[in-house]
Amino acid sequence: MSEHRYSRRALLADYARAAAGFALTAGPLLVINVEKKFAYGLAGLALLFLAYAVRTGLRERFALVIDEAGLHGRGWRETMVPWEEMGRVRLYYYSTRRDRSGGWMQLVIEGQGTSLSLDTGIEGFAEIARRAGTEAVRRGLPLNLATRANFASLGVALPPAEDGAR
Repeated sequence: MSEHRYSRRALLADYARAAAGFALTAGPLLVINVEKKFAYGLAGLALLFLAYAVRTGLRERFALVIDEAGLHGRGWRETMVPWEEMGRVRLYYYSTRRDRSGGWMQLVIEGQGTSLSLDTGIEGFAEIARRAGTEAVRRGLPLNLATRANFASLGVALPPAEDGAR
C-alpha cells in the first residue's frame, strides 16, 4: 500500500498564481473607478482566480491510496477504482513550449462509473502511471498510440499495440 499527495511546492506555486491573479483583477475594482464593461470583465477574471484557489485547496486535502484492491481517492469526495473494474486508462502530455521541452502529464483512470484524474504535481506520479499501465495491459484494455508513447516516455514498457490502436 502506498499513499500519494500533491507536493507542497506545487501547491504553494498554485496558491501564489491564484493570489497574484486575484490581486491583479480584483485590485483595480477596489482602488479605482473602472468603467462598467471593464469592471465586469475584471470581476469575471477575479472569480476564475478564486475558483483556481479553491481547486488548489481541494488538491491540498486530496490523497491517493494504492493497494492490491485498486485506487482510492480521498479528499472532498471518496473515489474508488478497483483494478478489476478499471475500464479505461489515458495518459496525456500537455506541452508548454513549441519544442515540447516543458509541460506536464495527466493520467485519467476510469472504472465503476467514476474516474480519477491525476497530474505530475502528485508525488510518485511515475510510479502511479507505471502501476496503472501495468494493470491496463494485464486486463487487456485498449491503449491509444498517444497514451502508449507517453507511457514509453516515462520508461513504462508496454507490449506492442494491437492492430487498430489509434
